[in-house]
Amino acid sequence: MVANALREGTLSAKQKELIALGISLSEKCYPCIEYHITAAMEKGATRREVLEATAVALVMGGTSVYWPSRFVFKVLDEVEEPKHSPE
Repeated sequence: MVANALREGTLSAKQKELIALGISLSEKCYPCIEYHITAAMEKGATRREVLEATAVALVMGGTSVYWPSRFVFKVLDEVEEPKHSPE
């Protein structure tokens, strides 16, 4: 069941990763937050979609989600940073 939970289905894999991000934020699981942001973006999520999912988690989770939500910006900056190849 776990292996199939994040696969394409009625909900897209991207949508499921964004849902998992929201849960990770409310659970304050920083490694999970990083994992699900990366996975969502690999599945086509944009920065705006990640931030919107974060906003929903913040509204639903209240102030306890405030600090984990700030971590999202750090992860996004790292994920979006252009990869430099060694010269």
